[in-house]
Amino acid sequence: MPTELLLNSWRPHVVVFIVAFAAARASAAMMGRLLTPEHWEYSDIAENLLQGRGAYYEFLRTKYYLYGSWLYPRLLAIVLWLTGGREVVMVVVQGLLYAATCLNLHGIGRLIFGRIEGLFAGLLFALHPGGLVYVGKLHSQTLDVLLITSSIFLLLRLILDPRWDRAVLAGAVAGLAVVSRATLAPFCLLWAGAIVYVWRAQLRRVIPIVGWLGVGCVAVVLPVLADGYARYGRLVSLRSDTGVNLWIGNHEGASGTSFVTGTDMPALNTVPATLIARLAGADEIDQNDLFSSEAVQFVRRAPGAFVTLFAKKLWYFWWQSPHVGLLYPPRWTTIYMAYYAVMALAALAGLLHFSRSPRNATVYGVAMFVLLAASYSATQALFYIEGRHRWQIEPLLLVFSAPLIAQLTGAARSWAMGPSLQATFDTSGKSVLHP
Repeated sequence: MPTELLLNSWRPHVVVFIVAFAAARASAAMMGRLLTPEHWEYSDIAENLLQGRGAYYEFLRTKYYLYGSWLYPRLLAIVLWLTGGREVVMVVVQGLLYAATCLNLHGIGRLIFGRIEGLFAGLLFALHPGGLVYVGKLHSQTLDVLLITSSIFLLLRLILDPRWDRAVLAGAVAGLAVVSRATLAPFCLLWAGAIVYVWRAQLRRVIPIVGWLGVGCVAVVLPVLADGYARYGRLVSLRSDTGVNLWIGNHEGASGTSFVTGTDMPALNTVPATLIARLAGADEIDQNDLFSSEAVQFVRRAPGAFVTLFAKKLWYFWWQSPHVGLLYPPRWTTIYMAYYAVMALAALAGLLHFSRSPRNATVYGVAMFVLLAASYSATQALFYIEGRHRWQIEPLLLVFSAPLIAQLTGAARSWAMGPSLQATFDTSGKSVLHP
């Protein structure tokens, strides 16, 4: 089929979606998760919700109503309610969410670079090891990545063409992403500032649009905050395990991960007896405050240790921690790290090469990823690091790997076909590689 037919039709979207969904189903089957998905705490929350006991998780001997992702357990509960408790259907739903994420990356790649690169960006994530592993887990990761990539696509379109309707939609989706993964919030604020800066010559037009962006975001976030206020009579954060997570990454002997240095023992198993005594009988908000206070005191007592830990956690985020692959076969980790090294180098080359592009979409795309990478990794490094935290934004890294991978693939195809056969293929589809 001539390339022109592939690039100028709906076929790329269908190809990306089918490849991604098929890969998700195959991954779940190979891991034995097709019929028996892996349970996490979200299953307990969904079950409590369905039984009329409220959306809580029994944690640290008390009920946490604001534990973890607010959205995912409710989505899980809806699917279970509609299907009579069939968890296997949720794996199918997550396969669809995963395929939708690949379509987001396809769209982002097309917007930043062109049609060919967009196709490769979608296909690269369709075969991403980390994304595929989580499809068979009843965990918020797959939903988180969908919402993050959806936000990026809409916010990128907004800076290219600021309009109030686009701003409201982008704000609402970003709000959903923040409710699910609050670590995206700093990027959203930075990007709102970037929109104002880029359109500073038209401030009277752009300021109201940024205001609509905020309205869309607040409209989604406010009900979650209102839920916490109604329960505790005070304004609380989007999740009540923030203090626990802050302490895990910031205390005497912290490893920077959720495990004790050099072991597979969870860091929470080392909570001092004095703190355990203070936690007894406290509700989730008071426990959150106690853990936060302990972490802040550690930072004040040992600022040097905090800075060292923070730097170490940044390294863990972008490369690997001593506990990476703890839950998987060692061979998987070796293969994945080799894959990641290649993709990261290709992405770095893409970022450097296209940072001076004459195309606004490409330059804004580079700026988008730099702001996202810096803010997201720094925010997460304030807490603790696991491999899945990078996987939440690693799909965007693949977007910048796509141009080099596409170019290498095209060169290999040209070599294999020879000049006479290659000449029959039209590569004029709008692309920064083939202007």
